[in-house]
Amino acid sequence: MKKIYALALGLFLVGCSTSEIEMPAVGLSNQSPATSQDDQIKSNQTAPETQTLTIGEQSFAVEIADTATERQQGLMYRESMPANQGMLFVWADEAPRNFWMKNTLIPLDMVWINAAREIVDIKAAEPCRVADCPTYEGQAPAMYVLELNQGVLDAEVGDRVEF
Repeated sequence: MKKIYALALGLFLVGCSTSEIEMPAVGLSNQSPATSQDDQIKSNQTAPETQTLTIGEQSFAVEIADTATERQQGLMYRESMPANQGMLFVWADEAPRNFWMKNTLIPLDMVWINAAREIVDIKAAEPCRVADCPTYEGQAPAMYVLELNQGVLDAEVGDRVEF
């Protein structure tokens, strides 16, 4: 009987040692000290939802960032972006919105948009590759924030955004 238990235990241990254990994709508690949160976000990118957004005569293909994870990732680590593309950050409510450019490699214009889909602020934001990045705050509460390549937008506060 002891041989059967020993054999069963041995087979169990061999089975465990040859199979891979999958670690959760999110959560710092399961990371080695050498793995940063930034590295984890960078490796968990998925194909984003996109839609067309129009401001005046300009149209942009924008990626939608409407979850906490997508908003946290933003445009980090991207080395370039076509002139007619951007990212639209979406929330369920209108509130003050602050952004920073940590690990963002391209200069952007940030466009705060209220629930009525009117531009309430526009700010130029510079790339930041250091730990202590400045924050950018809209001058009015926003339900959306649009990020575009710096200098491509021909619009001003009060203009309507269609999407």
